[in-house]
Amino acid sequence: MITSRRRTFRVNTKFYLFMALIAAAAGLTLYMMLRTESAVVREGSLQFTASMPVVVVRDEEVITTESYEKVNFLVPDLQRVEADTPVAEIFRWGYNERVMNDVIDVQNQIEEYERRAGALSEDVRETEASISEVTDEIRQIANGAEGDMIAAERRLNTLMDQKRQLLADGARRDSQLTALYDQEQQLLDRVNSWREISNAPQAGVVSYYYDGYERVINADNIRNVSADIVNALISGTLEVQTDEEDTARPIYRLVDNFSWYVVLEPRERVLEFANDNTFTVVFADFPERRFEGRIIGNVSEGSTYLYVMEFAEDIGQLINTRRAQATLSAAFDGLIVPERAIVESGGQQGVYVMENKVRSFVPVNVRIVQDGEAVVETLDGSTRLQAGSRVVW
Repeated sequence: MITSRRRTFRVNTKFYLFMALIAAAAGLTLYMMLRTESAVVREGSLQFTASMPVVVVRDEEVITTESYEKVNFLVPDLQRVEADTPVAEIFRWGYNERVMNDVIDVQNQIEEYERRAGALSEDVRETEASISEVTDEIRQIANGAEGDMIAAERRLNTLMDQKRQLLADGARRDSQLTALYDQEQQLLDRVNSWREISNAPQAGVVSYYYDGYERVINADNIRNVSADIVNALISGTLEVQTDEEDTARPIYRLVDNFSWYVVLEPRERVLEFANDNTFTVVFADFPERRFEGRIIGNVSEGSTYLYVMEFAEDIGQLINTRRAQATLSAAFDGLIVPERAIVESGGQQGVYVMENKVRSFVPVNVRIVQDGEAVVETLDGSTRLQAGSRVVW
């Protein structure tokens, strides 16, 4: 009798594990396929608005001189001048007011002598009438009336010189008059030895106000300014260290009113503050004026971010402002995609575009993210991403 033996197969547990992995992968693939989301790209615009403290920085030069006894300003405050315009008359140490008074006395004697030496012409009478009007204007300004004292004084000096010349032309020069003129010249030579004229080195607006921070933050170092300095300026706690050995004293500022900057301190990274992005800016103290600024750089120190914005229009009333509150706004136009569609691949941001059932990665630059949407632009000029394209994630 033949006895049959049943053969027993034993399945290795590794086989079950392998099959389980295949099933899990298939399930995950199916799950991912079912949960894939998509959206149609559209053309549009997203609005950006933010308010923050800023520091105003001007392209300016502080004109200084060694210690002086007296200075006469020759142009009104906040007046624009051309290069080489006389701005200030400086009198050095040793200047003697008594000598200046002697000059005036001799000039009065000359004028009186010339009056006696020749009849007054009609031109002299008209000039004297103008002198009387300007003198009265100066008196009213000194008593509180509105007006430009420096400009009025300059007109008066011009009229006085004109009158002296008219009298000299109409008088006969004799020995006594010659002696008076010689005495005047000797006194003027002494005055001129103390006197120096400061001319504007270039065109700009003259300002006689300075806050002491011009050396700390300016157009030359603005791209490397520290966050500590900006924070202290905004809070009003920055102390300027003075060099006791520095004998130079400021006379006036010369400001390029068509080239200035602000440093923005949003306290965090702002995607929209990319270089070359432009914004409409309104300063809280001057709400009637709108400026157009362009981001030109940024400084990051740890978790602190600073952004530099450049302006190329007249600074106007901000010429003496150092810190301010500003509101920035801009419209970002372009292709709008869901924020969730933006992914990173190989260190580059982009979106996946589905075309003919094929999914492909398109690198993009994200310009703004707001309320779950983003405005993007392609980096390589690709036409795979355009209005009407379908992005998946």
